Amino acid sequence: MMMAAARPLMVRWAARLVDDPAIAEDVVQEALIEVHRTVADLREPEAVAAWLHLAVRKHADRHRRRRRPELVLDVDLHGEQESPSSDPADVAEWSEDRALVRRALALAKDSDRLLLMLRYYGGWPEADLAVLLGIRPGAVRKRLYDARRRLRGELADQSSVTPLVAATDPWEKLMTDVRALLGAMYDLDDPMPALPPGSPPLTRPESPGRLATGIKVLDTLVPLPRGGVVDVSGPVGTGHLVLVAEILHNLAAAGSAALVAVACAECSPTGVSARLWKLLDAQAPAAAQTAVVCAPPGREAEAVSLAGRLAAWLAHGGTTVLLAVDEVVAQRTGPGLFANTVGLCANGPGAVTGVRVAAHAVDAGPVEPWPGADAEVRLGTAEMIAGQLPAVDVLASHSTLLDGPALSPEDRAAAQEARTLLARAASIRAYLTQPLQVTQPATGIPGEAVPAEEALAGLGRLLA
Repeated sequence: MMMAAARPLMVRWAARLVDDPAIAEDVVQEALIEVHRTVADLREPEAVAAWLHLAVRKHADRHRRRRRPELVLDVDLHGEQESPSSDPADVAEWSEDRALVRRALALAKDSDRLLLMLRYYGGWPEADLAVLLGIRPGAVRKRLYDARRRLRGELADQSSVTPLVAATDPWEKLMTDVRALLGAMYDLDDPMPALPPGSPPLTRPESPGRLATGIKVLDTLVPLPRGGVVDVSGPVGTGHLVLVAEILHNLAAAGSAALVAVACAECSPTGVSARLWKLLDAQAPAAAQTAVVCAPPGREAEAVSLAGRLAAWLAHGGTTVLLAVDEVVAQRTGPGLFANTVGLCANGPGAVTGVRVAAHAVDAGPVEPWPGADAEVRLGTAEMIAGQLPAVDVLASHSTLLDGPALSPEDRAAAQEARTLLARAASIRAYLTQPLQVTQPATGIPGEAVPAEEALAGLGRLLA
């Protein structure tokens, strides 16, 4: 019954993600099969809409990655452009170069010729090409790069003519290519994008510097390490993914930033474990700068390795990268999870900061701190109820940067004083709380009445 009622809505979702009605139907059918197979994992019935939407998005993304352009272009370029110079020698040289380019295009793959002709001769913007081919704009940029690379090789075989698109620094080209992988979800069971085989190693700093997040409570009282490891935990519903998305948003506003996430692929997105792939549905710019790798059971280490390679290449291109892993993947990978995947670039401003995102049930005890974390950010239900955003429990949180040279003595002193004041405030708040006698039948806790003199004396001792 639920599946039949949800199908029309799922079809509308799929139609917005793919441009072919038949493919939209296939997407919905595959999504419904997956939902039927995993329906027993649904723990929160009110979250069923988000669960169905996630399944549709996942399978639509798979279809887009499978598609290949099948159009054939047959265009005569004669007379379409004029030489930029009136000098006869320049005109002759320009005509010869243009003829070589035309011959190279004639020998190119149909899909390469389509992209290059429309983009550079037809002036089509990348957004329009993405609509035409039914792929993401980032995928268009990657295909254009690959097509230009193949065309340059064909031109080099014909003559020493200057290529249609001038060659740039090889490192820069790789960075552009790798950034095109952002804004998508990757499943190890599907064909994976090609990544460079390796990159220069990152350096794990002994004393990490502060990662400027633009969030007051973090930058002052729980500073995060740039190139280190951060542990984010707390009860479900206290804003784990909101906090990660906000950090990414602020980092992107200040420069080049990206999030590469690894999420368990077998659990329901409504379970206790935080589903990092929800960030793909976040508001821009977070979604456009996020790549999520789904880790099937038993292949967590492989997924982390792929994500680490992507994060490293982005960092070497000058990007500040958050490498986030949910607690299921972290537990199955083990303490060495971030050993070779986080750090600073030796030559450049890029860095990879590891983040474990661990949510636990409200009625369960806190998760164990991640070994070797440079900062522990604990979120609390009490802070959330009080309207504190983000809901960081400062007294339960800690950062090694408060004890090192990353902060000035003045900043460390201010942080220590603020934490002391918060601790005293928490003690006073706890002291002013007492069980009530009229609620004893409902709570089972004996109430108490405290004489005014005793209450004032106790408060005075706390203030002293």
